[in-house]
Amino acid sequence: KEKMIHRTRGFLLTLTASACMLLCPCSLLPNSAAKKKAAEAAAQTPRIAVEIRGVDGALARNVRDHLSVTHKSCSVSKAYLAVLGKRGEEEARETLRAFGYYDATVTASVVADSNCPVATLVIDAGQRVKLHTVQLELTGPGETDEGFSEELKEIGLTSGSGLNHGDYSKAKQLFESVALERGYLEGEFVKHELRVNPDALRADIALVFDTGPRYQLGEVRIKQEPEFLEESLIARFLESNEDAAYDASLVSNYHLALSKSSYFERVDVRPRLSSPENNTIQIDISLTPRDR
Repeated sequence: KEKMIHRTRGFLLTLTASACMLLCPCSLLPNSAAKKKAAEAAAQTPRIAVEIRGVDGALARNVRDHLSVTHKSCSVSKAYLAVLGKRGEEEARETLRAFGYYDATVTASVVADSNCPVATLVIDAGQRVKLHTVQLELTGPGETDEGFSEELKEIGLTSGSGLNHGDYSKAKQLFESVALERGYLEGEFVKHELRVNPDALRADIALVFDTGPRYQLGEVRIKQEPEFLEESLIARFLESNEDAAYDASLVSNYHLALSKSSYFERVDVRPRLSSPENNTIQIDISLTPRDR
């Protein structure tokens, strides 16, 4: 049993620049300036050049991004160059396995140059493992939720395509995040498997997700600091959704409607996802007036 990954879209806290300055006038600016200065200095430091042969495109870029040697400066000791070469071979093989190339051969060398060392990786990726069976299934009350099924169309796992471990992880996260966004707080995988047979160049995926019950939209509680408008006036900005099933888009609509008004300097809309009551999700709205 895996924990739900709490990822929500569209209703995060919004702070204006002026509000941020009021809350943290002293601490953020020096840190930001120091980080910027350090980043600029790091960008100007000469790095070991890396040449990759045998693969190109996205695969070569991913191999390069995961090499330790890519981030090393030209000033590393000659004794350390051999270590970086051996490490680079294993790092490249690990990256290639993530893309379905389980039988790749990699030869790396890091040669000292008069100005800066040069790292060369020669790669024979071999044959790629392909997806054979792909089972993506919803069970439980959400099985007939067309909105849920529509979101899952983003998953690009199909029989015959090349194995990509990252795509499998993204598919799992999508099941979980959509469940949370649509109010299935008890959703969980009853089956989540990625079986790889490198010798047969075959991989099989099974993701079966039981949604559990869908929670309803609960009470909307409004807090003003200080109190300056009648709640009946504020309610005019909010679409009435009594007894509606919870959906994150409702929360984002609340935030958008209030933010577009001329009354509020700060709008904070938060669903109580971690503490639902009686299968309902309460919405807390905090408002700060705009100076006039």
